[in-house]
Amino acid sequence: MVERVMILDAVLGDRRCWWLTPEADKRRFFEMTRATDLTPEDYPHLTFASGARRTVRCFPDKLPIGIEKTDTSRFVFLYLVNRRLPLDFRQFLLRHVELFRVLHEWTIRLLLPRRFRKAEALYKAAGRPVAAGASIRTPCRW
Repeated sequence: MVERVMILDAVLGDRRCWWLTPEADKRRFFEMTRATDLTPEDYPHLTFASGARRTVRCFPDKLPIGIEKTDTSRFVFLYLVNRRLPLDFRQFLLRHVELFRVLHEWTIRLLLPRRFRKAEALYKAAGRPVAAGASIRTPCRW
């Protein structure tokens, strides 16, 4: 519950962006506004398979994506830090690599609870190789 409130606070506190939340909205936005030719496997996804059945879940992290109102080619990806080590964060970045490649400009905004403030440098360092050229910033400390 606390994590959801932190994400909601970050979204409501940033009036510079329109926010996409459900998977369907994110996919529809990128399909309609971008000539990316991305397939469901190119979007951030997880694949579940059982025998011949295969399910692809796009945008499995369920984190909002912001689109700047003044320049719709700029995006903000939220990430809530919930562990001291950035293993899940690296997976988040790797899932988003194909999408990042087709976007003009994007930022990863770390939402950093106070209890993890010492991990900030680890998260930024973990993101550098994957998010080369992107801005990774921490807007505030929770």
